[in-house]
Amino acid sequence: MVAEVVRVNGRPFSALGEVLDELARKRNVRGPYPIANYMKARLGEAPTGAAVSKWMYGDSRPTHENMQRFADAFELSKTEKITLSFAYTYGQQPPEDAYPGPMA
Repeated sequence: MVAEVVRVNGRPFSALGEVLDELARKRNVRGPYPIANYMKARLGEAPTGAAVSKWMYGDSRPTHENMQRFADAFELSKTEKITLSFAYTYGQQPPEDAYPGPMA
């Protein structure tokens, strides 16, 4: 399970928020508003920064469509998509055996 990390404002990200943050940071995008801006720049449409912030702190859940938009905008690998979908569905990191065979 993803450990809760306390952010600058003192609130921890949810497990899904941690995964979103980690995946975005791998692409040098940090924070909910930059994530929303990055998605908009890549796709032409995106949720607001306030909406992304609510997902990251667990105040609301993104739609399946918005998770697909995130995956598309950030060009996630198969492994990253599994990690994201597991966090979205179960609120935690997937177990090691969740990755079938070689993943890119």
